[in-house]
Parts: sequence; C-alpha cells; structure tokens
Amino acid sequence: MVRANCEKLLTIVSVILLLSCQSVPQVTVNPSIDASSVPLESGAAVYVLADMREALPILELLPVKELKDKQIKQMIDRTDFAAAAMFAKESGKRFQIVTWGNYPANSVKMAFGFSKKWKKHRVKDAPYSYWHSSANGLSVALNAKQAFVLASVMPPPRMPAEPVTAPGRMTEIPGGFTEFRNNGEDAPLSCWFDDPAPFINKLLQSSGLPMEIPAQELFIKMKMASGTQTVTAAIRIQFESTPQARGVTAVLGLAKNFSQIDSNLLISKLLFANPPVQNDRNIDILTAPLGEREISLLLEMFSLY
Repeated sequence: MVRANCEKLLTIVSVILLLSCQSVPQVTVNPSIDASSVPLESGAAVYVLADMREALPILELLPVKELKDKQIKQMIDRTDFAAAAMFAKESGKRFQIVTWGNYPANSVKMAFGFSKKWKKHRVKDAPYSYWHSSANGLSVALNAKQAFVLASVMPPPRMPAEPVTAPGRMTEIPGGFTEFRNNGEDAPLSCWFDDPAPFINKLLQSSGLPMEIPAQELFIKMKMASGTQTVTAAIRIQFESTPQARGVTAVLGLAKNFSQIDSNLLISKLLFANPPVQNDRNIDILTAPLGEREISLLLEMFSLY
C-alpha cells in the first residue's frame, strides 16, 4: 500500500513539470519561513513539511523506482519546499500537497486542453480555476511559484474537490512544532499528528505492551545519519502536564528494562533504542537508525492507523 500511494503521489508531482497555470491565488506564505499555518485542509491524520532538496536522500530510501526517474528529479530541482497532508479514508480525501518552487508557465492550457482525462473547473466566487481528473480523483492548480494537488477518495464526489485551501480554512501549526523543527541540527523532513494517541497506542499494542499513552501532541523530524544510508528521527511527545510527562517517562523506562520486546520491531527502534528524556511536559526520544524497511513501515502506519 505504501508503494502504491507513493507511486500515485510521484506521478502527480511529475505532472507539475509539464503543466502550469497563472489563474490561481497569490502565493501563500512558505511555512519554512515564519508561518503560523499551512495552506492545507484541517482534519488530516498527519501533516508533513519537507525541505525538498535536503530531504531527497531520505526519500530515495523509499522502495519506489519513480524516484530515480529523470522527470521526478527535474521536478525536485524546481521545488524548494513542500507541505502535505494525509487523510483517513472516511474524510473523502486521500492526500493534499502544496509546493513552493519555480515551475514552467506556458504549457498548461495546451497540456490539459488536449487531454480527455482533465476537465477545467471555475471556482465559484473566486478568481481562479483548476483542473480535475475523474479517472483518479485528482484536482490540480498551479502558478509559476506554487503547485496545489488534492486527491479524493474514489469514486469522486459529484462536484470535484478544490485543491486550493481558502485562507479561512488553513490548518494552524501546533504550538511548539516550529521550535522543535528548527531546534538543533537541520532535519529536512518533519511532521505532526492531528490525533497522536491512536498512533502511539497502536505501536504499543503491536509489541504486546499492556499500556496506553495519553499524548496531546506528537512531533517527528528526520535526518540522514552521517556517513550511512539510514535515517535517525527525533520524537517529541507532549502531554497535558509536567507530572503526566514524568510518569510516562518512568513507565517507558520500566517497559524497556523489564519487558521482552524484540529489538527488530519498529517500536523498539522508535521508542526503546535510547532512554526517553523529560523536558517539562514533553518527552524527547532519539530513535535507532532507520533503514528502508522501517521507514516504509512508519509511512504505512501514517496512512492506516
């Protein structure tokens, strides 16, 4: 499933090389600068931010042959930053992507106009249009500096979903996430979870640990481990209070010392490779090096939990 989702995503992104449209809203604030929100719909399971060029070595670990494609590499060369949201199926959406970069600006009308798969839609009460393919539930809008993609659950709704999020519907970046993302060494790929407790508790259940963690926030940032083909991730779990964080830190320490958790399990590499460190009402954890297998499992849990 991870491979299939990634292949669909990469196919869409490659279209950006061929298509461009100047009839979309003004370029929105890049969240890598100093934004309080991202131009993505609310209600997603996971939100991801990526400095694309620096994140490429991480993306190349994914078992997706399209990442080696010449067009994909050319697209990444044109993209500086990307934000993405991954939705639960019941939301009616699959994923949404917004990118910032420099894209060709002349061929969209010809490319879309000659394709029977794409139909142009004008946004009511808004000065822009977008293109929609009912064959795969995709909506796309672009300008010279930004691209918007939204994938809907099939079959598509009667009226296709608009790919551009209106200013009043943008998703706020959680408090503390920007500081976490920017603190310490550069981490080109980072994410937060809208409702983290089910994700963490599913990990715990998969290892047979009879416990649950009442997390309020979950932040993850990734970087390449120096001189290797693996990734290390920093995890921050935020709780309602400092005493709660202190108690969970102690429980995690006991679980590592007294349970027989297989060191090859994903949860071992994520939560038990290094001692948890309490920081006020946060718990900070550094993972073990993660290879292609672990990253694929993690992405799969993003979309399935």
